Amino acid sequence: MFDLGFWEVLIICLIGLLVLGPERMAKAARMVGYWVGWARSSFNAARTEVERELQIEEMRRVGDSLRRDVESTRRDLDARRMEIESSTRRSALEEQRSERLRRAERAEQGEPRTPQTSASATAGVTSSDSSSSPPPAQDPDSTQAQQGTADGGHEQQPKRHEEQQNKQEQQE
Repeated sequence: MFDLGFWEVLIICLIGLLVLGPERMAKAARMVGYWVGWARSSFNAARTEVERELQIEEMRRVGDSLRRDVESTRRDLDARRMEIESSTRRSALEEQRSERLRRAERAEQGEPRTPQTSASATAGVTSSDSSSSPPPAQDPDSTQAQQGTADGGHEQQPKRHEEQQNKQEQQE
């Protein structure tokens, strides 16, 4: 602490013995020992408290660093998720557009429009065999559009088709 060697301590004790005398020297030595012990314990307590505070501060820094890393990773994952979702939407839109183009090309070539999941297409039945089997069930609105109604229902079929396309585009 004070960097006192053996000879310095011996000289201090001899001077104390000469000044205080042998009777008061024992009492003074106990008092000096008490105060030195108290000073050491206070110093050690203060040092322990400072070390604890430094550890807490270090933990806070590490926690803040981890929080920033987690937040950064979350933002990166959100960005990747948005990228994937937009890519999926784009590919679905492109597939729908290409399907519409194929349908339009077929319509230009004069092929009849058939539902994609009709019973005859899945069963592999030809048009000559379909005369003996009953026609597939149709939705009442499309039956009305094909047969016509009192207000000139022939115009409803193109309107119905446009409404379906608008609904598909809104869903996209």
